[in-house]
Amino acid sequence: MKKLNFLLLLFCCSLLTTQAFAQCSIWGPSTINNGNSANYSTSAGASYFWSVTGPFSIAGGNTNSSVNVTATGSPGSSGQVCVTRFLHNAAPCCQCKPISIPTNCIPASSVSITQGQACPGRPTTFTAHLSPSNATPGSYYWEVGVDHATNVPFFSGYSGSTLTVELPAGVLLCPWVSVTHTSYCDGSQVSRFRSVTVDYGCGLGGDLPPLIEGIRHSSPSLEVRTFPNPFKDFLTFELDYQQELDRNNHAWVELFDTGGKVVFNQRYELVQGRQTLQVNTIPQAARGVLYYRIRTQEAVLTTGELLRLE
Repeated sequence: MKKLNFLLLLFCCSLLTTQAFAQCSIWGPSTINNGNSANYSTSAGASYFWSVTGPFSIAGGNTNSSVNVTATGSPGSSGQVCVTRFLHNAAPCCQCKPISIPTNCIPASSVSITQGQACPGRPTTFTAHLSPSNATPGSYYWEVGVDHATNVPFFSGYSGSTLTVELPAGVLLCPWVSVTHTSYCDGSQVSRFRSVTVDYGCGLGGDLPPLIEGIRHSSPSLEVRTFPNPFKDFLTFELDYQQELDRNNHAWVELFDTGGKVVFNQRYELVQGRQTLQVNTIPQAARGVLYYRIRTQEAVLTTGELLRLE
């Protein structure tokens, strides 16, 4: 019976080049390191017959929707893994996948992650770098989250060595990213976990309008006055907020240097009407021109310019 199935497999697959036979999909790596095994699979829900050519052998059964293939040859040799899928009242589908034994398997010893500018509510790009740089390629599994305490990702999945994902809007609590690289040649894995550096100054730059007599009206519902300005050690924001508040009654005061680096970021309770916010923990190194932004989780209320004296 196996011989008959094998002949049918060869006949079916040989006709693929001349007739419109259905083709099956085979999932699995294109290389197997000598002496190692890899799993190959196809769509479930039918009867199957698997075979291999070249310096490869099947470990275990060959009549299920998946099969384990072992490399038993010399580096540089190649072959195929093939499947015929039999479905009642339908023509069999056939597919062969080329596989080879790599000439030089170089597992990665480590992986690092670099990031582009990370702005809340905007796409951010992360790139994985293998060491050594000539390590054998593999697959990358990424996770991105916003809270170290829970380590629950808001994104997870496979991508290439570069991942672009949109970060959530608002203030991010300890955002992080991780990647796991699995080598195609021997299945070895290396992983990296790192914090994401968020730029809360995104979009400031030349978009800041000039400060006029210390009073700004960026939002119709907010009037703000900063004093003293210029200041030396202590700064006060006097707010008059007229909009009705919901349960998210918090505002963030953020200060940036001219390069867009955050030098102060603190959350305050926002009340309707007049209130005073005191700022007195600005790093001593933050001198000269500074920019401020006051925002809620949903919107920027106002921005402006400050001068800190030496």
